[in-house]
Amino acid sequence: VLSIATQLARMGIDVDIFTRATRPSQGEIVDVGPHLRVINIIAGPYEGLSKEELPTQLAAFAGGMVQFIKCNELYYDLVHS
Repeated sequence: VLSIATQLARMGIDVDIFTRATRPSQGEIVDVGPHLRVINIIAGPYEGLSKEELPTQLAAFAGGMVQFIKCNELYYDLVHS
């Protein structure tokens, strides 16, 4: 994911990578470089989830993404999952 995102950012394309926050001290937005940032979404507990339990947080994660997008009046031309 980071490799593709970095290549797009180098071409001047704004890229947001959404991920689940894993600790309370993470900032909501982390600027990785020009045109590239990571958005940490709170979805479920920060710790203690196994890989098999992550799908149980999908609705909370998707809801957090939608809220972030609406609150920041964003529009995306492409979504890669």
